[in-house]
Amino acid sequence: MAVTIRVQRAWTGPAPLPAPLTSLIGRDAEAARVIDLVSDPDVRLVTLTGPGGVGKSRLAMRVARALDPRGAVRAPDRLPRFSDGVGFVPLATVDDPALVPRAIAHALMIPDRDTDDPLAALIEAIDDRDVLVILDNFEQVITAAPVLSPILAACPRVTVLATSRTILQLYGEYDVPVSPLAVDPRRMATLADLADQDAPALFIQRALAIRPDSVFTDADAPAIAGICLRLDGLPLAIELAAARTILLTPGQLFARLDHVLPLLTGGARDVPARQQTLRAAIAWSDDLLTPEERTLFYRLAIFRGGFTLDAAAAILHGQSPAPGVTGDQKFVTGEPGELLTLDGVTRLIGHSLVQTRSPRGGEPRFTMLQTIREFAQERLEATGQLPAIARAHATHMLGLATRAIPEYYGPDQRSWLDRIDAEGANVNAALTWSITHEPEMALELGSALWRFWEIRGRLAEGHDWLARALASPHPTSSRLRSNALNNLGNLTYRLGDYSRAQALYEESLALSRDHGDHRDIADTLNNLGLVASARGDYGGARRFFGESLALHRDESIPERLSRSLLNLAEMEIDTGNGAVAWPLLVEALDLRTRRGDERGIAYVRFNLGRSLLATGDIAAGHQELSRSLGGFRNAGEQIGLADTLLELGSLAVDQGDPATALPLLRESLAVRTELGDIRGLLAIVDVVGGLAARRDRADRAGRLLAISDAHRERLGIPRTVIAARAHAHVTGRIARTGRVAGSDPASAARVASLDDALAEASAELATAGPISTGPLAARGTASGNGRLSARETEVLGLIARGLTDQAIADELSLSRRTVTTHVANILTKLGQPSRAAAVALAVQDGLV
Repeated sequence: MAVTIRVQRAWTGPAPLPAPLTSLIGRDAEAARVIDLVSDPDVRLVTLTGPGGVGKSRLAMRVARALDPRGAVRAPDRLPRFSDGVGFVPLATVDDPALVPRAIAHALMIPDRDTDDPLAALIEAIDDRDVLVILDNFEQVITAAPVLSPILAACPRVTVLATSRTILQLYGEYDVPVSPLAVDPRRMATLADLADQDAPALFIQRALAIRPDSVFTDADAPAIAGICLRLDGLPLAIELAAARTILLTPGQLFARLDHVLPLLTGGARDVPARQQTLRAAIAWSDDLLTPEERTLFYRLAIFRGGFTLDAAAAILHGQSPAPGVTGDQKFVTGEPGELLTLDGVTRLIGHSLVQTRSPRGGEPRFTMLQTIREFAQERLEATGQLPAIARAHATHMLGLATRAIPEYYGPDQRSWLDRIDAEGANVNAALTWSITHEPEMALELGSALWRFWEIRGRLAEGHDWLARALASPHPTSSRLRSNALNNLGNLTYRLGDYSRAQALYEESLALSRDHGDHRDIADTLNNLGLVASARGDYGGARRFFGESLALHRDESIPERLSRSLLNLAEMEIDTGNGAVAWPLLVEALDLRTRRGDERGIAYVRFNLGRSLLATGDIAAGHQELSRSLGGFRNAGEQIGLADTLLELGSLAVDQGDPATALPLLRESLAVRTELGDIRGLLAIVDVVGGLAARRDRADRAGRLLAISDAHRERLGIPRTVIAARAHAHVTGRIARTGRVAGSDPASAARVASLDDALAEASAELATAGPISTGPLAARGTASGNGRLSARETEVLGLIARGLTDQAIADELSLSRRTVTTHVANILTKLGQPSRAAAVALAVQDGLV
């Protein structure tokens, strides 16, 4: 009998590694980490995970070439590992998991054997060899992952480095997520800013490869950085975009990136089809999902800027699956929704379609790359379910914003402010959708958010949203409209447009009286009191506050009652009646302390401090102001923070303490500028004018105060009585120098803007130097060239409050011409060149 002897060829080691066609940009830190991991004998399986096009394969190849004993790039300082070689196994074209052992054997150049058990043959051939096996694109054959376990168990010196869009879920696996390339939005003005940033460097390198004669300048830098940001720093997307520079400049390309998927096509013909367009790269991952996972993936695309598990469960629970979805629907129906959503989101994270975002505190958040979200939203729209999911999304955001309202006045106010802040993009998307599709929901959502916008200093943003919601031509309920008008008035008031705020409040009050809601009536009356007080109409303010306070006492709602008490007290302090304010503040403090309202308590302490300063108790006043400053910082309240910084800074100026005053005033100016709060900015200009006067810079002080006077007269924003007295003292010092530069408001308004004043104020605050603590008032007597009449004294008192001629005429029921005559007589009798100088002299002599 003949015997056939099969001669096996000896194993000579893995096939040579494929040579890269282009250099790898960045990834130094990631490569070093992976090299350290796979070089550790205790680490046997490492998986590089990430979305399609993020550069997993290129990173794996860099690691392979660094560790290949046959390569010249091997790190010389490393211990000898993988002495039998590094094998690269491409799996993108393998569509049968059963073929994985043969694919590995082929890449390792293990002689082929006629066997029914290719896995056993592979293990026998590798045996004790020291080999690093790179398994590229393992997501294509993910069900073959279990075959790696027996290989690793039987071959003690084999290490596997896999690349996959999903983890392999094997025991002992180390998952290394590969992130997109970095781009810093704070450094994008010039090419030098981009030089050490990986994403822009990749764009420029690939663009120059397409067109070597291209010349990029600093003018292109913002567009290049913007392209990289819009493409999430995804290398494949950046390379596809760079290919378009053969026809488009970076600026033109950036302008076309509202929808990136149709634009990013036309990759190299010799790369896999999935890498020739960005859509194909993402579709590759989409094809790997189960129907249930796909439904979840598409619906989560409704979120902007990330989502929580609660938010995901809210829009998924109870929704039917997308057309064509069959099988287990556990990700979209059933109880408890949170656990089922967690299961689904976890799977999408495993597929690198959803990413986790580490929270600073509170619940975790999840997000999608913008390019991936655009793909999923296209697919969601194709299912026909986008309108239903968009409505569910807006409804959830309304519910969240409504739940936050009472929390703004309790002990958890900071965490709720942060929570709404984190949902900013989602809130804006919900507002945009509801304004178009459900105007009443838009009014509800805008009204629920107004206090958040105020506290966080987003006054103009909130104003614009509420104005858009109210402008809808569709009919809405009068109650919702009344509430929205009142809240828009609140933001308009904070922005310093008192005439417009008053009109909004009056329209809201009329609607509230129609439907008889005493709470809304009381709130709007309180707000009309604020406008009247800000415009110097203190008699009208007292009437509004008194009526509001009576209604709030009847309703017995602590938060609203404390608000009316505080606003009335603040007005009394502004008019020099600190003793009247004190019991009001004590009652408000008790109400807010019971609720644990840190922000509200800070406002009360702020006014307690002002009241104490007005009565001359400087130490106690400073203590209360300092306590309020800490409360505002903790609560994230920007308006109160700016007010307190200004008050403390002004006090330090009066005490001649520049080291304390200047940083406080600089921070207050920065916050006020960010807020766009005209009234607050004018107050800062006044205080800095006083600072300049104390430093004997009379010209600068005069210019600052003249610009403030001009804007106050134009905008109808008079000074409070207390502020007017301080202003009079400053102008008195300026008048004493004989230099009253620009003291006429009309001429100041013609030559300088508020921005000019703020720039000059910033320059003063940037200048070091001592501050005089001497008296500011002008020397002389208010008797002047003749005694003032009773009516002239009355007019002078109103001038001291900052009222214009027309406002004085309205207050005294006189014609404007008559008031103008009285003002001229006052200046003549007192021998003063301006209204401000006349008031300064009158304050000194106790006439006002």
